[in-house]
Amino acid sequence: MVCSGRSYEKGGKVFFAAVIILAGAASAFAGEGVTLKYKGLKAKLDVATMSVDVEHRGVKWRMSREGEREFVYEKDGEIHEVSLADSKEKKVSQFGDSAVLVRLEDFRLEIFVCIDEETGELVFKFTPLEEDHQFTIKGLIYPRPFEVPVKSDCYSFFPYGQGILIPGNWPYKEELRNPIQFSDEKRLKVFGEVMGRPANWWDFQGGDQAGLISHARMSCFGAVQPGSGFVAIIDTKCQMDTHLHVKHMPGKPTDYWVYWRPTMGAFGYPRIIRYHFEKDGDYVSLAKYHRQYFKKLGYFKSLAEKNEENANVERLKGAISLRTRISRKDNRNFTYKIYNTFSDVGELVEDFKEKTEVERAVLSFTGWQRYGHDHEYPNIMPPMMAAGGPQGLSDLADKLRSMGYMFGLMTDNYCDITLDSPSFREEVTLKDSQGKYFRRSTWAAGVNSLICPRWSLRFLRRNFEVGRIDYPAVRGLLDTAYPDCYLLGNYVCNWECYDPRHPLTRNENRQAISDIYQYFRDKKILLTTEHHIDWAIPYLVSVRVRVGHNMAYGVDREGRTIGIPIPLWQLAFHDCTYILGSWGGTPERLLYPFLWGAQSAFSLNDANSVSNTKQLERAKLLAKLHEAVGWDEMVSHKFYSDDYTVQESTFSSGVKVWIDPNKSQLKITGVEGISEEVRRLD
Repeated sequence: MVCSGRSYEKGGKVFFAAVIILAGAASAFAGEGVTLKYKGLKAKLDVATMSVDVEHRGVKWRMSREGEREFVYEKDGEIHEVSLADSKEKKVSQFGDSAVLVRLEDFRLEIFVCIDEETGELVFKFTPLEEDHQFTIKGLIYPRPFEVPVKSDCYSFFPYGQGILIPGNWPYKEELRNPIQFSDEKRLKVFGEVMGRPANWWDFQGGDQAGLISHARMSCFGAVQPGSGFVAIIDTKCQMDTHLHVKHMPGKPTDYWVYWRPTMGAFGYPRIIRYHFEKDGDYVSLAKYHRQYFKKLGYFKSLAEKNEENANVERLKGAISLRTRISRKDNRNFTYKIYNTFSDVGELVEDFKEKTEVERAVLSFTGWQRYGHDHEYPNIMPPMMAAGGPQGLSDLADKLRSMGYMFGLMTDNYCDITLDSPSFREEVTLKDSQGKYFRRSTWAAGVNSLICPRWSLRFLRRNFEVGRIDYPAVRGLLDTAYPDCYLLGNYVCNWECYDPRHPLTRNENRQAISDIYQYFRDKKILLTTEHHIDWAIPYLVSVRVRVGHNMAYGVDREGRTIGIPIPLWQLAFHDCTYILGSWGGTPERLLYPFLWGAQSAFSLNDANSVSNTKQLERAKLLAKLHEAVGWDEMVSHKFYSDDYTVQESTFSSGVKVWIDPNKSQLKITGVEGISEEVRRLD
């Protein structure tokens, strides 16, 4: 063991440290560990195991010791999957009472752990050292999870769907966002062998491109036990290169892994995660901490502020979203049907307003594109000729506005390109690390690939500003039927592109997505996306949330609910984005939009729709609630039953919404014009 002096500056102060070089795993220093402390927080690093245990206000958080295969590196062309504890050359430098630096010389990785004296957060920073052609870091899964006691009063929470809570004694097996589908290493190994494509978690891109490795909606997760709770926040500068994988086995602490993925094959730059510990914290107060953190970063933008840029934001508050469809074509079973022409839709909306006297509404519908929903993307112009073409769509937009309603369109995207699209050519496609573009045929359009995001904005501007210049010549969408609102099907995925003509890191992909979102903002079009994320809040006016369910192959609308749904997004950002929830079906789907303070919706598929009095009355009731709380912060959420079904949300205006899905019951208090009795929704 060799000691030497070293200084380090943090927060304007200079600390001096003793540097301990460990030649092997055995060391008195390693056994005793390094203790950091500041105010009520104490963190002890066990250098031998590389685990960090925390004591917060007398409550202990033990980090898992299971670090097998958590660090992946390539040396001289050979891949190694090891534990950080396996390093034989650890150099430890302690700076005062609140910081420690561990250099794993043989792994070329530096780990800095400190308690930030300004925020009180426990911060981990991982920095690669001297990556080159002979040595690259392929990935890291660290910090390990803090073990949540297997008790009913302890839980973990994660930002999938609108938010998911898993109690410590949860009796069901759960697995959320497995980065390699089905955890079947043998299957993926065979896939890699037969397809000549990487099939391991650090560079398997098939899952990325299929949307399997999709982002959590928020860059945070957390856990709670009596007396203490924490929220972990992934730094937004490295958010796109991370993935959060959750697994719960009954009778064991819930496991979660933060995967720090390489960028273009190497670690490349520092990654940071910070843990905020809070006395008696729960998912509500910890979501509020994430909210305040995002305010500091400048990503927070309220609906009231967005309304200053575009007064149509206010027109959506309390508006009923009228949904309908134009057409449906499915190449998988050779079916094709036109449900409504543009003229038919205008008559349906006119009939709706006349019979219901609803003054505030917005129309959105699918299947309006050239060949309908999802076909020949990104070639969506002209609007479907069989439904009325450009003139029919333009007349519909004019008619809506003359009625005082807003005109919206849904859904197309600038991720997918069909192989039968006139615009398809390999030049514009996203390439994997082998230089290949992706083919998948799971959609009604048949075989699809993906557009490199560097090209996406070009196709978007062509559709919106140019249209078609061949025969028949058609103007762009902005000149044809300028939409007030638009639901964009873009995924927020962590994509890379290896095409040398337009290479793209995941962070550059984020910028390309931001450019698309900014385009809508510049054009004063209110944007909703199919898959939202917290850093995009300044661009988005509405977001789609729904409860996740277990199915044979993942998450869908049927089956047992995954974990316990909690309004995590709403607690953090309800006053920043309108909520588009799920309507109809199970009692939960009927009641959750009320609990969330979501936008109202009404299906307007044919002339008989308005006769559905139950659906109409629900829509009107929700619209009235939304008019009252649409710009409110959700300040609280509580459960009132052991099975986590009876619950209540509270908004900043004082409005409360209580639901009991078991009895299909709802109670709204504090809204003028809505009686406070318990009512039944079915």
